[in-house]
Amino acid sequence: MSELSTLARPYAEAVFRIAQGENDLAGWSSRVATLATIVSDAQLARLNADPAVAADRVATLVIEVAGADLGERGASFVKVLAENGRLALLPVISEAVRHAEG
Repeated sequence: MSELSTLARPYAEAVFRIAQGENDLAGWSSRVATLATIVSDAQLARLNADPAVAADRVATLVIEVAGADLGERGASFVKVLAENGRLALLPVISEAVRHAEG
């Protein structure tokens, strides 16, 4: 688990900086929690783990399921995670952001 925390830390810090800049830590915490729930779905997790499925396709699915509340910055965050093969870290990122919200 500590390895996952180490991998997730820079992404959680990025979310925290964005949230501080927008004065919306609660909103970002909620967005990331929603994303964590989405990527934890068994079907989506299988797609995400399938090397035959392009990362941008998985990102698009996550963004579509998350809906308009995700916003442009949230969608960009999902795309960055997908491009770096880090979507599965969203539950750990969400936990770190939730703790930062304190």
